[in-house]
Amino acid sequence: MSFDTLNYYIFFPLFFLAYWLFPFRWRVPLMLVGSYYFYACVKPIYLILIVFSTLVDYFCSRKIESGISKKKYLWISLGVNLSLLSIFKYLDFSIAVLNDLISLMNFDYSIPLQKLEFPIGISFYTLQTLSYTIDVYRGDIPAEKNIFKFSLFVCFFPQLVAGPLERAGKLLPQFSQKREFNYDRAVDGILLILWGLIKKTVVSDRLVLIIESVYKNENHSYSGIHFALVGLMISAKFYGDFSGYSDMAVGSAKLLGIELSKNFDIPFWSTSITKFWRKWHVTLSNWLHDYLYLAFPISKTNRNAPVRYLAVLAVFIVSGLWHGPAWTFVIWGTINGVLCLIYMYTSRIRDEIANLMGFQFIPSAIKGIISVAITNTLVGFTMIFFMSPNLKFATSFLRKVFSEFSLLRFEDFLKAYGYFQNDLIIATVVIAIIELLNFAKNKNMKFTNIRCMPIWFRWPTYIVGLSIFLILSYTEKSAFSYFYY
Repeated sequence: MSFDTLNYYIFFPLFFLAYWLFPFRWRVPLMLVGSYYFYACVKPIYLILIVFSTLVDYFCSRKIESGISKKKYLWISLGVNLSLLSIFKYLDFSIAVLNDLISLMNFDYSIPLQKLEFPIGISFYTLQTLSYTIDVYRGDIPAEKNIFKFSLFVCFFPQLVAGPLERAGKLLPQFSQKREFNYDRAVDGILLILWGLIKKTVVSDRLVLIIESVYKNENHSYSGIHFALVGLMISAKFYGDFSGYSDMAVGSAKLLGIELSKNFDIPFWSTSITKFWRKWHVTLSNWLHDYLYLAFPISKTNRNAPVRYLAVLAVFIVSGLWHGPAWTFVIWGTINGVLCLIYMYTSRIRDEIANLMGFQFIPSAIKGIISVAITNTLVGFTMIFFMSPNLKFATSFLRKVFSEFSLLRFEDFLKAYGYFQNDLIIATVVIAIIELLNFAKNKNMKFTNIRCMPIWFRWPTYIVGLSIFLILSYTEKSAFSYFYY
C-alpha cells in the first residue's frame, strides 16, 4: 500500500479512529495487525519472509542476552538476514558478474538468471533488525521479551517499506508508553503528511517524466545544457520522492502518538559534499557510520591513517550496493566516496588557493552560495549514474552533456521541453518555495511555526497548502522509488 493512493486515504483514517478508541492494552496487537495488512496489500507472500526474519531475530536476541554462545547466535542472525537479502536482491547481480568472468575465460557456459521477485522493504527492515541484534550483543539495549512488540518494531507500517530506519532503543519503548490523544501533535502530523504529498505529487511525479524525456531524447531538441541540468532534476526528483515519503511516515506516526526520526535535514543547503550526505537519508548515514565505519580499526590520534580512507570508501560503496544490485550504483557510491575523501584531505590546499585568488575578501554569504552551488552540481553529476539503467547509458549520456554545449535564451531553453515546460516551471517554483521554507524553519523563523500564528493567517495557509496538493498534483502517479531499493 502506498501513501499517495486511495487505499491509504481509506485505510489510515479508519485505523486512526480504531487506534484511539481501543483500550491501551489492545493498541500493540492492533498496530501489528494493521502493519501486516498494510504490507500484505503489496503481496501477501512477502509476509512469510518478514515473519521468518522476525522470529529468527527474536530467538537469537534472547539467546544472546542469556550469555549462552553469544557470538554464535549473533552470526546466526546476521547470516540469516544477510542471506535472505542477498538471495532476493543480489543473486542475479552475482550471477551476471560470474557469467562475465566465465566469458572472459572463453568458456562456452553461462549460469541462468533466477529472476526472483524483490520483496518491497526488505533492505530497510533487514538493516533495522540487524542493528537491534548487534545492539543486544553489545549490551546497549535489553532483548525485547514481548514477541508482539518486537514484531511491531520490525514491521511498524508508517516506516516499514522505506524508512526512516529506526533504532530499537528509540522505537520499542514508545510501544509501551500510554499515550493520550494530543490535538497539537495530530495537527503537526497532518501538516507533515500534506507537506510530503506536495513534494511527491507536485514535484517528483512531474520531474520523473521530464527526466525520462531527456533520457530518451525522442524529439532530439535537447542541447548540452539540458542534459547537464538533468542531474539537478534527478536530485530534486528523489528528494521530492523520498523526503516526501519520510514526511508522510513521520506524520502518520505522529497521529498515533509515536515519534520517528528525521530523515532529511535541508541537504540542498549544504556547503560541502560531506555535509550533504550527512543531511540526506540521515538514518541510513547514521546506520552506516555506527555499524560499518566504526567497525574499522580507526585511530583516534591519526585521522589521516589509510584505514580511515578505506572506511570512508567502504561506507559509500556499500551504500551504493544497498541502493541496488547494479554497477551504476557501485560507481555512484564510489564517486561520492572519492569526492568526500578529496574534500576531507585537501582542506589546506583549498584554503591556500582560495587565499591566492582573494576569496577571503568575498562576503561569507556569497561564498556560501558558491559552495552550495558547487556541492549540488557535484551531487547532480553523480545522480546521472544513480538513475541510469546501465553504465553504457550513463557514459553515453555524459558525453551528450558536452556536445554542442551553449548557453540558450530562457525561452529557447524552455521550448525544448515541449509540453513539459509548464511542468518544469511548476516543479521548480514549488521546490524553491519548499527549500526556502525549510531554510527559514531551520533558522527558527517565527512565521514557519504555523500553529503559533493567528487564526486569520493559519487557516488560509492550510487551505492554500491543500489547494496546491489538489490542483497541482500530477495526474500520472509514479511509485515511490525507495520501495525498490
